[in-house]
Amino acid sequence: ALKALRRETRHILPFRRAMHLLQGTVAMTAAWVMIFWSQWVYYLRHHQDKMLMKTILAVAITLAVYPVLILISLRCVGGGREERKSLNVIVKALGLLVGLVWEK
Repeated sequence: ALKALRRETRHILPFRRAMHLLQGTVAMTAAWVMIFWSQWVYYLRHHQDKMLMKTILAVAITLAVYPVLILISLRCVGGGREERKSLNVIVKALGLLVGLVWEK
C-alpha cells in the first residue's frame, strides 16, 4: 500500500508544481496588466506629470485593494481549507499589485 501511495504522489507532485507556477504567473501578469491599464486610462484623461500620475494611482489602487483584502481575510477565517487555498492566490496577486504600483 505504501509503494502504491508513493507511486501516486510522484505523479501528483509535478502537477501541483506546475499549477503553482501557473497561478503565480497569472497573478503577476494580472498585476502588471492592471498597472499598465490604469496608467494608460489615467494619462489619456489627465495629461499631467508622470510622477504625479504614478503617485495618485499608487494611492488609489492601495485604497481600493485594502478593503478587498480585509473582506477576503474575513472570508478565509470562516471558510474551509480549499477555499482558503484559493483565496490565498487572490491575496498574493493583490499584494503584488500594491507592491508593484508603489515600486514602479
